[in-house]
Amino acid sequence: MLFINLLFGFTFILQGKVRVYADGSCLVAHEGEYTTVKFLSNSVTTHNVRERPGKQGPIGPKGDVGPMGRSGLKGERGPPGPPGSPELLQSNSELLRRNEARISELEDTIRELKTSILQSGGYYKARNGYFYKWIQEQVNFDTAKSRCQILGAQLASEGMRDSRIKREVFEALSISTAWTWVGLRDIEGRGTTWTWVDGQAMQKNEIAWSRGQPDYPGRENCVHFDSAITYNNHQCTTKLKYLCEKHQL
Repeated sequence: MLFINLLFGFTFILQGKVRVYADGSCLVAHEGEYTTVKFLSNSVTTHNVRERPGKQGPIGPKGDVGPMGRSGLKGERGPPGPPGSPELLQSNSELLRRNEARISELEDTIRELKTSILQSGGYYKARNGYFYKWIQEQVNFDTAKSRCQILGAQLASEGMRDSRIKREVFEALSISTAWTWVGLRDIEGRGTTWTWVDGQAMQKNEIAWSRGQPDYPGRENCVHFDSAITYNNHQCTTKLKYLCEKHQL
């Protein structure tokens, strides 16, 4: 309830709890639950006056999305499922067996095809399962080594350490009296230790040399066949035919 005295001043009655009288003009301000009445000549503040709430203002714009919260704890692993039926397991096992057998057959067929291709290209398959090709081109030792590598092979080494394989290849390819590089050389140039290109080292007395060989250590450091299927050392720059050895198809 509000009373105003026009002749002597202003009189306020707020909710029947507080009365204020003053001369002159005044200003009334509201803040929260309090009302402040200010006069030109003095100021009076009323306390403990509860105001009626106003209407709700318009809703503001939607704010930006906040950062993602932390992930929750990982749940426990569930119990294993029931085992499959014996019929299903047996069926899968039989299917797997047949697939493995089929794969094995295909691998055998591929090996046979590769063998046929190599043999048609001049390779000979020895009893040790390796393939040998006698190259008629005459080149120095290093070039012969590189040319065999290009073919996916190496200068003949492992089979040449077996006297039976060496003779078998020598006769099968009709190498006869032609001097032919093999993969044996003296890396240190001392004439005592000789190393095959596959890394196997041998002492001089472990090698089937021709009579009076090896000679001129440090100058003749590479090895070739001679007519007696024995070995002779020669200068590595000499141009000779060469024998390649292929281990895998």
